[in-house]
Amino acid sequence: MKAQETVAQINRREFLRELPRHLLQKFVAVAREGIFAFSPRTEEKVPAQDLVAQVEISRCHAWSGLICQQCYLACPKRDQSIEMRDQKPVIMASVCDGCAMCVSACQTVNDLTAIRMVSRVPASLNIGMAREVMS
Repeated sequence: MKAQETVAQINRREFLRELPRHLLQKFVAVAREGIFAFSPRTEEKVPAQDLVAQVEISRCHAWSGLICQQCYLACPKRDQSIEMRDQKPVIMASVCDGCAMCVSACQTVNDLTAIRMVSRVPASLNIGMAREVMS
């Protein structure tokens, strides 16, 4: 015979009275563990000047036909790093300083962030790849 668990029934008033206390306990537990427990860990940190923004057009609202300029408006080097061409953001990797302001702006309007920071490819690799293509 299985032991039956009895579920304590509480009324709405008791539930609403206990809810803030319950939530506070959860917040205290998160604070004890630290906010960094939930952030992604990377072994090596890349300096900001070695990063460049990249738009994934399949996730971008502007590239899918909606009106969005959040990344463009957030960029401190507007019209240099990010240009709007036909109402679509285009990032100039040669001018982007890696500040990631566009990423933060994109996260405010997009569930799946359309902009990410990637490592800047050194110019020597670009020249080498161009030579391989032309050969």
